[in-house]
Amino acid sequence: MREILSTCFRSVLVSALMAAAVPAHSDEPVAETTKGRVQGFVNEKGVLAFKGIPYGADTGGENRFLPPKEREPWTNTLNANAYGPKCAQTGNGDFDPLAPRFVSEDCLTVNVWTSRLSGKRPVFVYFHGGAWESGGSEFDDGTSFVDLGDAVVVSTNHRLNVFGYLSLNDSFGPKYTRSGNVGMLDLHMALKWVKDNISNFGGDPANVTVLGASGGGAKTLHAMTMPVFEGMFQHAIVIGGHDLWKRNTLASARERSEAILEILDIEPGDIQALQRMPMDAVLAAHEEVKQTYGPDPKAGPIPWTHYDLLLPVIDGVTLPEYPIDAIENGASKNIDLMLGTSRMEHWFAVDERAQPWGWMTRDQLITTLTPYIGKSTDAIVSSYEEVMPGASPSSLLHRITRDRYWHRPHLQLAEAKAAAGGKPAYLWFVNEDHISPTYLPGYGESAFTDAAAGQFTRAWMSFAEDGDPNYDGLQNWQPLTAENPRMMIFGLESYSTAPLETLNIWN
Repeated sequence: MREILSTCFRSVLVSALMAAAVPAHSDEPVAETTKGRVQGFVNEKGVLAFKGIPYGADTGGENRFLPPKEREPWTNTLNANAYGPKCAQTGNGDFDPLAPRFVSEDCLTVNVWTSRLSGKRPVFVYFHGGAWESGGSEFDDGTSFVDLGDAVVVSTNHRLNVFGYLSLNDSFGPKYTRSGNVGMLDLHMALKWVKDNISNFGGDPANVTVLGASGGGAKTLHAMTMPVFEGMFQHAIVIGGHDLWKRNTLASARERSEAILEILDIEPGDIQALQRMPMDAVLAAHEEVKQTYGPDPKAGPIPWTHYDLLLPVIDGVTLPEYPIDAIENGASKNIDLMLGTSRMEHWFAVDERAQPWGWMTRDQLITTLTPYIGKSTDAIVSSYEEVMPGASPSSLLHRITRDRYWHRPHLQLAEAKAAAGGKPAYLWFVNEDHISPTYLPGYGESAFTDAAAGQFTRAWMSFAEDGDPNYDGLQNWQPLTAENPRMMIFGLESYSTAPLETLNIWN
């Protein structure tokens, strides 16, 4: 599977979180934070980098499943020259079988890239991908945005999977009512760190853009709809957001969480036993339930998009309602939004019924789609055949599934933003494979991809300045409105047009 990743550089080793500060070297950059001084380094591009800065306390032990707590200050200067550990997850969590595996519950860290420590420049805060269960900030090297656009870039780790989204019932006590969303609350604390500290790195705390690809896009959407995030950022960019169509009710979250507790043999209310449970045992229980639980038709997942067992829960407090509904009802009216997908968004081989690829029959197409679309399957396929005459059943499978689970939810989000009024939404579509959010010369497989990525970089930088992605040389990019639904197509030739014609079929 190909994931949207925002880096062309990866660290060879991921070091442990710096629990004790070490003396600074006088020739390296040093910045002040509210918890103490941090020493970074100058990387090979001449950019100032600070890695592994703690923004929250250890989330293990008695802090498990609780909202994040403040980190204790340090006395000496903290050596911030290596990424902190990834938050607890199974496998490598980074889609690279050769990468080292180092995970910990003491993982709440941020990384900062900047051209200089003075000034007041736009700030990008990048939420990493990996759905809601894996990944880490060591992918998100911000050198290119600093180099090409002179922004300050921040990436961050936060709790994932069972440690970030286990929804504990009332028997565990009122302290744990928010346990199903503590991974998102970690991101809130990271943004609070940005607000309190980024001016010491040359950034403007009043001009923050939150963005993320894939799972990071879904986290960006949720940050737009959770009341605690209000006022923490001014602009948002959702890049191929992971399964924006999913809903997770309190009942669904509790059902899945209780299955994990049963595997762990945890009695209702026994929080001490749950907090003493070894990290690997908790992860193993999550994996066992994930493998045996299977897709839940009521929750929406289908086999080729089913990543998450646990995800943020609509608990009525920290997350009051389904995110796209919240946007339509006025959440983040004052937030500028850019969002979009690509033609091959999150595409990979489906299942044996669809193989060999390219030779699927129409009957196989109907059989494959019916469990997930239902009695409308034949009518929908027929409508796609009218819009895409001559397309093979395999191509129709790709377009139907991409439209339903990726392209259409992004359009629905843009429409919801337009319906609420306030700041606009700018919708895009890349008529090619995935585009890296951090463009570097030579990235991608063709000049076509490079051309689109270069345009994206300039549009994102312009957007971070004032909420408008337009710049000299780009055809006028109009926001999507109910009266004038428009999107920007990016490629060798970029132009404004109406949203994809096939999306109307789902209406």
